[in-house]
Amino acid sequence: MSKGCFTDRAHRPTWQEIYAALGPRRKAWDELNQYIVENYQVRGELLFGGLNYGWALRFRKSGKTLLVLFPGQKEFIANVVVGRSLLKSAQALKLGENARQVLTSAKRFYEGCWLYVKVSSKQDIQDVQQLIAVKAKPQPARKKTLFASPAA
Repeated sequence: MSKGCFTDRAHRPTWQEIYAALGPRRKAWDELNQYIVENYQVRGELLFGGLNYGWALRFRKSGKTLLVLFPGQKEFIANVVVGRSLLKSAQALKLGENARQVLTSAKRFYEGCWLYVKVSSKQDIQDVQQLIAVKAKPQPARKKTLFASPAA
């Protein structure tokens, strides 16, 4: 079974198709997307990950993947790869039941583990944000002022 619902390499889904598929999960999708843009100053890129994964939205910072979102039918999966050196930090997080179960049961590889969290609640969004923060500290963008302050 594929991680996402768009598995035809020849057809790059439009945003309208992705949003229609997400249905009630679009709000959570947008919330995670906005969080990444605001706290890491990166935008996602739509890419095809193969038949087992389908089309996904990948966020990269400094050459490293922060998060991959796989759109599905009325759902989506967030993928965070936690490196071996960061596993203890991830295990120390106060995660909800869903993300905790994913972290506990994820197969360990030499380089770490691949976490696939089905996002279905506010808690899941917060958990994914915490897992991303283990990889890279959020740095909210400073708001730019429109006018320079007058010299004193």
